[in-house]
Amino acid sequence: MHNSDYFVLFLAALAAIAIALRLTRSLETRRAIVALGSTVIYYELDPQGLPVCLGLVAINWGLGRAFVLSPNHRKTTILVFGLTLNLGLLAAYKYLGTLVAGLGPTYSVELGLGFPIGLSFIVFRLVSYLIDAHGGGKVAHSPVDLLSYVLFFPAILCGPLIRYDAMTSQDRLGRTTSVDWSVGLALIGAGMFKNLVISPAVALVADKVMIPWLAKQPIPTAAAWVGMIAYGFQVYFDFSGYSDAAIGVARLLGVELPANFHSPFKARSMVDFWQRWHVSLTRFLTIYVYNTVTLDMARRIGAKASAAKQFVWRIAYPTTLVMFLMGIWHGNHLTFAMFGLYHGALLVVNHLWRSFGGYYRKVALATSWWPMVALGLTFLSVAAGWAIFRASNPGGAFAMLGTLLGRSEWTGTTLLTGAWPTQLADPVLSTGGTTPLTVADLAILLLLFVIVWGLPNSNQILSRFSPVLEGGGYPKIAPSAEALKFSLSPAWAVSVSCLLVWSALAYLSNDRAALLYFHF
Repeated sequence: MHNSDYFVLFLAALAAIAIALRLTRSLETRRAIVALGSTVIYYELDPQGLPVCLGLVAINWGLGRAFVLSPNHRKTTILVFGLTLNLGLLAAYKYLGTLVAGLGPTYSVELGLGFPIGLSFIVFRLVSYLIDAHGGGKVAHSPVDLLSYVLFFPAILCGPLIRYDAMTSQDRLGRTTSVDWSVGLALIGAGMFKNLVISPAVALVADKVMIPWLAKQPIPTAAAWVGMIAYGFQVYFDFSGYSDAAIGVARLLGVELPANFHSPFKARSMVDFWQRWHVSLTRFLTIYVYNTVTLDMARRIGAKASAAKQFVWRIAYPTTLVMFLMGIWHGNHLTFAMFGLYHGALLVVNHLWRSFGGYYRKVALATSWWPMVALGLTFLSVAAGWAIFRASNPGGAFAMLGTLLGRSEWTGTTLLTGAWPTQLADPVLSTGGTTPLTVADLAILLLLFVIVWGLPNSNQILSRFSPVLEGGGYPKIAPSAEALKFSLSPAWAVSVSCLLVWSALAYLSNDRAALLYFHF
């Protein structure tokens, strides 16, 4: 199916669901409409994966009802069974093929496990539902209620993640106003523009470095840094663009989803970065893994343990574990585990600085230059991590990290011009491949630096109208400057319309590959 077919299908389904919700009074019936519409859309995206998802929903609904009907001493057994089933199935789809292939040709079999679209997010929603239900949270009255939550079509592919109680406690499903439609369309416009215009543009810059690197050609250090920064921007605008659009579509239906990104490149520490990047996943792992492990460690070591022992077992160990799980959640390549451990190590260093920095930390925080230094260190640390995330194997990751640190095997000329360039197409930096980085490429990156460092994000621009779900652990959205605040004015209407039209044309004219996060 081509992009144009998906575009028409999605618009038709969205219109049909919105109209049906508007004409229906009963909240239960409206949820059934969303469940049916989401199921139809999922079938069009992945007909082979739908039975797996429906089976999971039916089983987990039964487990949820078992919590209500069973005595307390059996509830933990039910929870363990449910978590094992859900996470075991996800692990089988993600890792079993690789593990069997690793045993060699004698054991190699064709498993035929086509990964269902959005399964990682579906399983995490079900895990959240079971744990909350076990702890006394809301339990779905019918499989349809749970289905409308698990397969909610705006967020099925890449989130954001939201807890069952937070979503089903909202009663405005289908009861939207003109403000909801204005905010929703603005988020869709901004998200589509980021995902379909900005991300593909910067991807062309990143590929000039990525292609020779993946072909194991030597790359100049300067070009390697440009490539990693460009790839980071590509991932950010791709994923955050999808998240904005998903939140906007949900708003058209009267559902508020939490923010998934909050200007992560403005972070001044790694802790701050992970409170801004993929916020819903970070929150999920914090609630269900980090907090649980931290409390268990606190009971085990006691309050009288030394500060060093407290730090190792109550901060360093849970942090490393969570980031390792975050890494392998992305896929079965060893580089994803390395990516998680890399960020875990950075977070541990950040916590060390906070806990034991003492006098030096106080002096640094009191200076006027420290915020800029912290911003730069955080940004470059994150940029270097993309080398691990993008690498096809550990050797390639270490080779690129070495290049970033100045240990490049490149022996040619790095700067390709001795005079000040005058044309956008003038080459500036060699990439080690056949296509150099040009003035236009560096200008694109400079513009994106202005956007991510100098401008508010889309949720801040729309803060006057509360575009996302806030509170209850979800991040608060600080408002932008008055001049950049969205309003229900003709000028903003024209701006949003231009973004929508431009993005739609970009989508229809380019049957490009799916989202970078499509397979996670």
